[in-house]
Amino acid sequence: MLMLKKLAMVVMVMLSIVASPSLSAEVQDGYFGDGFLYHGFKDPSAKFRFQKSVANVTDDGLLRLTNNLDGNYQIGHAFFSNKFQFKNNVTKQNSSSSSNTSTSGNVFSFSTTFVFSIIPENPGLSGQGIAFVIAPKGELPGARSSTYLGLFNSTNNGDETNHVVAVELDTIYNTDFDNIRGEHIGIDINDLKSTISAPSGYTDDNGRFHNLSLISGYPIQVWVEYDGFGKKLNVTIAPNNVRKPDTPLISYDRDLSDVILDNMFVGFSSSTSFVLTSHYIMGWSFKINGRAPPLNLKQLPQPPRKKASKSKLFGVELPIIIPVILLTFIIGILVVVRKIRNEKFKDVVEDWELDYGRQRRPIEMHKSETEEGEVLVDWVLYCWRSGRILQTSDPNLVNEYVKEEMELVLKIGLLCSRNNPKARPSMRQVMQYLDGDVPFPETELWGLDYDDNSMSSSSGERPSHVIEMVSLTTSSRSTSVAESLLSGPR
Repeated sequence: MLMLKKLAMVVMVMLSIVASPSLSAEVQDGYFGDGFLYHGFKDPSAKFRFQKSVANVTDDGLLRLTNNLDGNYQIGHAFFSNKFQFKNNVTKQNSSSSSNTSTSGNVFSFSTTFVFSIIPENPGLSGQGIAFVIAPKGELPGARSSTYLGLFNSTNNGDETNHVVAVELDTIYNTDFDNIRGEHIGIDINDLKSTISAPSGYTDDNGRFHNLSLISGYPIQVWVEYDGFGKKLNVTIAPNNVRKPDTPLISYDRDLSDVILDNMFVGFSSSTSFVLTSHYIMGWSFKINGRAPPLNLKQLPQPPRKKASKSKLFGVELPIIIPVILLTFIIGILVVVRKIRNEKFKDVVEDWELDYGRQRRPIEMHKSETEEGEVLVDWVLYCWRSGRILQTSDPNLVNEYVKEEMELVLKIGLLCSRNNPKARPSMRQVMQYLDGDVPFPETELWGLDYDDNSMSSSSGERPSHVIEMVSLTTSSRSTSVAESLLSGPR
């Protein structure tokens, strides 16, 4: 009986703690020593180190890292003004020294969540991404824009003395740094080459994975959680209208004690290249030794959405569309008239033909089922894999071309010859490859397949029927000339 009374008292105490108003009340926006919570950044305690970058807080309370007004190749840095103690041993500092070099001790658990939005000037054309950053100085001196995300430069990239941990939300594949093509999430430790990465997306309650575009302009929430006891870093993302998935997108086993120093700053970095892009942080919470306070998504300020202008449509685009339509109509009429004329006169025999005969016989191509266009594509792909793709160029050029350009054109042609139209690159992507603005996705060619039976030998030589198709124009011309010389008056 005594044990039952004690158990009842314990239960009552626990229920009173749960029902306590002071503990059940929502955390208010502000800075509270070992963390903070902000729905927008109008609160006076929301102070940042921008370090002469284009980043700023808008009148609506949005933390804007880059914008579409200040030109290309921007860098946006925004670090929270107060540093945080990340370890259980504090380096002693005096007024004349800012030493923060201790790598001993264990890193505390920490957690952060934020909502971001990336809005490119041209929808669907990706700029650069955003990175959540833990850094020792609250700045990233010497960092470059474009593919460097404002984090490092060509000199210090990969330097262990950087003591930088970043979670990148990258939108462009880079052959030097990335292992995954397309939009992806990665964990960077002192280096832009991620130690682990995954395509951007989330897993629903049914275990089904959903791809998630980072440049849609819609808000996306990110959770970054480090377990100081289990030495594991988890990263999870989801659309703004989806609750936090149970399965993290990335789960990385790594002790960060040798990277993170005693006192560190937390913030964001982003950059742009030739594509104008705006990066926004709508809300942010952070906590040392605990779970970051959840964000109330209804209280977040919304980023501006680009609206189509009717005056622009009728003032700029319409004067262009009308002449194009008229020109297309005129060309169509000319083609029809020419076709009718050719049909009318194709069997008419001229007077001089009665005396000398026709100067060219009709040429008809008879191709078997094995000599269709696929054979040519298979042959080019086979030569590329054999390192002899330039052998597939037109022999009439007599090697009078830039080899790198010819190789690029042939490889782009392979991508454009895919059976699935959706897998082919768009015209915009093709122009980016040709201009060198975006690296050619070499790895995609390995996903193509060819028919070994269509290859005449393993030497990479042109199959006979391919030679006939490539040299068709030259042979037909020479044949016509020869026949005109040999044929005489009847």
